[in-house]
Amino acid sequence: MSRVDWKVRYHHFKHSVPTFCSPFSGREITSVAHPDEVAYLRCRLCTDVVAEGCSQGVYLEVEVASNSDNLSMAVVDFEAGGCSSVTFSPDTGAVIRERKVREAPRKVEGAYIQPLPTVTTGRPFHGLMGQRYAAAFSAFDRRQLGPWETTGFVSDLDWAEGRRLTPCLAFRDEGYSPRLQSRRLENQLEHDMEITLGNLTPSTPDNPVHLAWWAPRKSQTAWNPHLNLAGCAVYPHMNFAYPKYDDEDFNGGNLQVGSNGQVTIRFRAPSTYFVSTWISVPHVHLRLCSNDTFAHTTQDAIVFVKDGPELVAGEAGVNMCTFAQRLFKGNNNSRGV
Repeated sequence: MSRVDWKVRYHHFKHSVPTFCSPFSGREITSVAHPDEVAYLRCRLCTDVVAEGCSQGVYLEVEVASNSDNLSMAVVDFEAGGCSSVTFSPDTGAVIRERKVREAPRKVEGAYIQPLPTVTTGRPFHGLMGQRYAAAFSAFDRRQLGPWETTGFVSDLDWAEGRRLTPCLAFRDEGYSPRLQSRRLENQLEHDMEITLGNLTPSTPDNPVHLAWWAPRKSQTAWNPHLNLAGCAVYPHMNFAYPKYDDEDFNGGNLQVGSNGQVTIRFRAPSTYFVSTWISVPHVHLRLCSNDTFAHTTQDAIVFVKDGPELVAGEAGVNMCTFAQRLFKGNNNSRGV
């Protein structure tokens, strides 16, 4: 029996996963010869593995440096004989689920939602877009000029036939330059705290309103924001405490406010930091956005005091506060804490 060189196989796997199939090759597409071209990724997503609910999810990211018209990020079940797809348009912010019910004459059934506002920069999308999979749910992200925006986990995987899904990019016209990146993503369904905010500016079909939130990195020492502040990790300066928007440990998100003026946010128990000789109260920043302008000029925050969370500097109200059954447990392994 021949010996399997696992190191060679792993190197081949690591090199090949973030690449495109023929007629494209490598990690970059420098030109598209025909309209309505589709570029399939060489990697495959196994729905049964993603559905296991492991602590690590899957994240695929594409950087769009040149864009002549319109492109979308999608995932399809064609390899298993299916005829369905879920597509994200970074320009419109819409997620579309489609299924071909007849080849000739061609008939397609579908539905869509628009969790993100339409991009109004006046030019085709340039920037980063990604798709995430965790615990049998999928989400899409985009970043153009400002912070990351996410659709949230808007779809399950029950629409797919078989257990293998193929991610792809769909082009409308020629002249694109996307570059593929991939990395693991911590399961964002795991969280220490869930808060529902009410009395916010409600979304309407003509004016969607989004709430962005961000906090310092998750505390590397365990603490319960519901009980007291004991155990919260403290950084020497805020520059060490806050991750960047595109860091894997970014502790925040962006969701559309419901028509009832409510939205539920989830996050890990945050750390805090010194301000001069004082320790800042652990907190989560909030900001309401309407299209490309702020719906509120003030920046709100949820602060954690001895009696639990409180909302400051805003008109929103904390209506409900619930906690994950398994609070975060960690170790202080950072010299900056």
